[in-house]
Amino acid sequence: MFGYLGMNRQSHYNIPQTAGQPKQDEFAQIMKEQLGCNSPVSCMAACAKPENIQKCQSMMQGMDTRGMIGSIGQMYFLSKFDQADVPPITANVMDISRVYAISYFRSGAGHDYSSRSWDGETCRSMKHYFNLGLFNSGQNQASNMPKRSTPGPGEANINIYAPFDGTIIANENEQTPVGTQVHIASSKNPSYYVRLFHIDLLPSLKVGSRVKSGELVGTIGPKDGMDVSYEAQLLDFKRVYLSIFDYMTPQVFVPYAALGFKPSDFVLTREQADAKGYKCNGEQFVNGPGSTPSSGQLEGYVSIRPNPYNYLFYQNQPYQQGKNWQNQNK
Repeated sequence: MFGYLGMNRQSHYNIPQTAGQPKQDEFAQIMKEQLGCNSPVSCMAACAKPENIQKCQSMMQGMDTRGMIGSIGQMYFLSKFDQADVPPITANVMDISRVYAISYFRSGAGHDYSSRSWDGETCRSMKHYFNLGLFNSGQNQASNMPKRSTPGPGEANINIYAPFDGTIIANENEQTPVGTQVHIASSKNPSYYVRLFHIDLLPSLKVGSRVKSGELVGTIGPKDGMDVSYEAQLLDFKRVYLSIFDYMTPQVFVPYAALGFKPSDFVLTREQADAKGYKCNGEQFVNGPGSTPSSGQLEGYVSIRPNPYNYLFYQNQPYQQGKNWQNQNK
């Protein structure tokens, strides 16, 4: 259910005109100025820091917190998580014919992605990587940073699609400067949103744009990967992490089923992840699969089909279909 910090239920989009209370566009500007954040998502991350919690709760008193509407976009909150309220995933974010590997939810691939988890899970990647997001077209010589791959002869960019009817609530810069991080909130229940990492958003779309399920929203390069996270924000600034495969409609899952997969094949349970013994130093795994790819096996990922670009993490090793230790030992 939707929640309210100030417990005022008069309006979906407007703050009651009470003396001393800011209007929502003013509130957005205050958060931007005081916390240095530029979107609702980054503001919530800033509010979750211990030194900011009291300040944020004070700023939000009296608001209808279902909507932060203004110059920095829109964010909705949950007072409690109820699995029955989660909107279904009604479209695939990527054409499966362009997918060769998908990381497990709760894997040790990539980096730790569990910050502020509502149920205390930590040191695991609670999202999915589609293909290997190494942007393997080489380094930008000027900045020594990864760069976007471009189509060669007979190649095309990979299209990225909206996972459900929704609204783009944020378009943020990435720490690795390839593409941006696009957040789409569900029209069915806007407390839930999907993050699409490292994509090039179509120029015709921006924060506030409404999109339809399966609508083209951006692209990535032919050799690139991207990440997908399904999340919700709670009123205490903690975050619910979900796997898109747990909430795909049967129709959306058909292409995967045709290859012999079940939704659970892409998800490690909490107990299975605990048993892996991941160790983290900050956001980085210190014993994850990316640090020891010695066998030429794609660890931490489900193998969909042979990798057409024939690389594995930082090793120039051949991809081996079905040779995946987590596939074999779930």
